[in-house]
Amino acid sequence: MLILHAKVHVKPEKRAEFLQLVQPLIVASNQETGVIAYSCYEDVANPNTFLFYEEYVDQAAIDHHFQTDHFKQWRAAGGDLLAGRTPARIMAVGETRTLG
Repeated sequence: MLILHAKVHVKPEKRAEFLQLVQPLIVASNQETGVIAYSCYEDVANPNTFLFYEEYVDQAAIDHHFQTDHFKQWRAAGGDLLAGRTPARIMAVGETRTLG
């Protein structure tokens, strides 16, 4: 499993537009083959900072996601909403277990 997370800083005046645009991206992405989970969370300590948390079965699933129409549409529309670069990381998971 691969985990991708990307932190985005949304321009305060673009917050409502960001929230509207991200909804269909999340729905469509979660329907892709090879996507285990695809979510977006707001950082409660830093307003207008959001974290995309994504789990994929393998690199091919990530590559496919980047080629989907909904992701390309998001990239085209979302760039104007963001303040600065979007750092992203991919982490390979060797083992998972449930706690508790």
